[in-house]
Amino acid sequence: MEFVWGRYSGLFYTGTGGLLFVGLGILFSSFWFFLAAGLIFLFSCWAKRLCTEKKSCSWKFSIDG
Repeated sequence: MEFVWGRYSGLFYTGTGGLLFVGLGILFSSFWFFLAAGLIFLFSCWAKRLCTEKKSCSWKFSIDG
């Protein structure tokens, strides 16, 4: 349940939404691929950040920008 309501919910929902929009793009029109590309990009950024070395400072204070 932590994937649905907890800390990883953003990762879960962007991955699920990306797969949903890819399916809609295959079935209906290519417009849905643009939304899928955005969600898959967010999913990959979040997954990369999750897999990096975990330091308490990097999770509390983002130095991305």
